[in-house]
Amino acid sequence: MRIIDIKEENVSLFLNYLGKDRAENMHRSFYRCIVVENDREEPIAGMMWEMIGLDEEAPVESHIFWISIKDEEAGEELLKSYRRKVSAEGAVLSKASVYIKRNSLENQLLKKHGFPLKLTEGDHITLRLSELSEMPIMKNRKLSDKVKPLCDVSVRTYRNFISNLLDKGKKGLCEDIRYVPMSWFENEVSCCYEDEEGVNGMLLFHMAPSGNLVLKLMSVQGKDKKEMGIRLQLLMRQAVLYAEELYPPSTRVIVERHNETALFISERLFPRGFGRPVYVGERKEEPVIKPEETDDLTLFKLS
Repeated sequence: MRIIDIKEENVSLFLNYLGKDRAENMHRSFYRCIVVENDREEPIAGMMWEMIGLDEEAPVESHIFWISIKDEEAGEELLKSYRRKVSAEGAVLSKASVYIKRNSLENQLLKKHGFPLKLTEGDHITLRLSELSEMPIMKNRKLSDKVKPLCDVSVRTYRNFISNLLDKGKKGLCEDIRYVPMSWFENEVSCCYEDEEGVNGMLLFHMAPSGNLVLKLMSVQGKDKKEMGIRLQLLMRQAVLYAEELYPPSTRVIVERHNETALFISERLFPRGFGRPVYVGERKEEPVIKPEETDDLTLFKLS
């Protein structure tokens, strides 16, 4: 057996094993992946996670979102290697949220290695575009002159909005949003709310290689919750109208309820949306070096 670090340079060799959507992450700054191969060079175990807080003065965490184990010995090596790697990057905590079966090797080995797993509803909601078209807010299908697609927004305006969000500690679902280019988002579906005061809201979608539209940022500003709610509804309605012009009704749209605000909003906008069951758990890590003592990060920027 051998353990392979999956990087941008070799990820194309593992597309069938990882899947296109997961493999795409290896071009981004904070995603990590390792694969264990047997003597026939066949992948028999793999794991992917995202490092959180590497570019901040904050405790570093690792978030595991995919694991696959077909061989117990390989799984042991996989989890040992994982611990060494996240500790070397200064992680103080590991969190797992994975789609696995109750009696699977993945479940057994994660528990053995310190993750007290429990079954819960996942944060991801998957809906068809046709379902979004039936939302109550879609009864009025008039376009708003205050909402425009991202393709009509200058790069400077986009960057200024993102910089303001980062100053407030908000990243949406993109830990590396400061490094991904505007072109990474689906510019003809993503949209922004702009009035005489400037840009006060953005809804950013990414088109995954699988053809899924993934909501990555849902942010609005306003003087109160009512005004913010109205702006968000205008953004969502217009994004759906844009998407209807480009994609079939069967297109899958993925929304992640990553915090209490997103949960509240998603329950109002998508009351019939339920997350797929996942096993979640966390354990403390012992970093071998402190995050502030690491070398300067060389971060890959998408082109």
